[in-house]
Amino acid sequence: MQLKGQRNGWGASAVDAFSTALVMQIPEIVDEILDYIPTINFANTTTDVSLFETTIRYLAGMLSGYDLLKGPLSNLNSNATNVDALLTQSTNLANVLKFAFNTPTGIPYNGLNVTNQTTIGDATNGLAGMGTLVLEWTHLSDLTGDSQYASLSQKAESYLLNPRPASSEPFPGLVGSNIDIDTGIWVLAADSSIANLTSHPSSRPDLTFLADYNGTNLIYASQHLACFDGGNFLLGGQVLGRQDYIDFGLALVNGCHDTYASTATHIGPESFAWDDSAVPSEQTAFYNASGFCLTNPAYILRPEVIESYYYAYRITGNATYQDWAWDAFVAINATTRTESGFSSISNVNAADGGTKTDLQESFLFAEVLKYSYLIHAPVEHDGVNSWVFNTEAHPFKVAGMPIRASGAGRGPSEG
Repeated sequence: MQLKGQRNGWGASAVDAFSTALVMQIPEIVDEILDYIPTINFANTTTDVSLFETTIRYLAGMLSGYDLLKGPLSNLNSNATNVDALLTQSTNLANVLKFAFNTPTGIPYNGLNVTNQTTIGDATNGLAGMGTLVLEWTHLSDLTGDSQYASLSQKAESYLLNPRPASSEPFPGLVGSNIDIDTGIWVLAADSSIANLTSHPSSRPDLTFLADYNGTNLIYASQHLACFDGGNFLLGGQVLGRQDYIDFGLALVNGCHDTYASTATHIGPESFAWDDSAVPSEQTAFYNASGFCLTNPAYILRPEVIESYYYAYRITGNATYQDWAWDAFVAINATTRTESGFSSISNVNAADGGTKTDLQESFLFAEVLKYSYLIHAPVEHDGVNSWVFNTEAHPFKVAGMPIRASGAGRGPSEG
């Protein structure tokens, strides 16, 4: 089993797959990965390190494995020493990375050279690159009792909670996607909201998408990566008891489903648009039927559409979303499978997916396979959210008081 490859040669596929193997309860894979993780030297790599990607894949994968093996899946704990090493290795990795937060504002650099503890000179960091890290780094503090990791990530997140100046919010309540590392001032608008960004293609007004924007100018385009938005509204609506958020989330899920159902492979593209004035002539018929045109027809094994199906099913109990997830899984397996794994493809609207482009991202294992499995798995749930997924679908045990789900939604077997 070859465990090294992209993501700094540390075995991202193995670590990212760890929590999926645990959730699926496949002991032989769990044992193999559990034996491997203690051998990683996170201080040694010949390539630049992404703070964001390393946190959500490696750090989260190890912390999740620790939570699961110390908790509900302790029956899969075949080596207590190696399980303890998961937390040790998480701490080792955080200690290698924490110099990234040594900036005038505390907003971290993302591009790092860990061997000499320098950065690649980024001027800005993105919304995800500073916001989502708070979950993993705070959880490391929860488990170790060392508050420094939480403090580092929470200082960075404070700029999301209190953006400045006022021009950082082109629409009320909306912030941008990049922030200056030295000053903390927002420099690029790229987020979404019901009030300002809701959009319906003229050729398919039944579909709902969220437009991108630059300042107050809407850009009628989106991407597969953004299709987590439906699940985001659904989860927020359930926790807050807001049926309007749930309904809007379901509309977004339906729109992203259309990007799958409309293509020759029944897989959605990397990016798409619905601007009437910019439809390529060769896609006019496709646009009129589907409500979008392909701006990048590739598929790199992304999970976001199936992720939103998962939340839609769990919150509504409607088996349609299970069917959609199964259809997507079958299409991905049929089109991207190779003799030794799975491959990205060049064109979802070619009957065979075009060309296999020889990239197997680790989020295939962490997210695509996990959500595809969990949407069909039995549910025993009392309405208390005692676990939370990180960006990469690694489940963490909630350290504080769990949040009880509201009555919004009609999830299967939920109290």
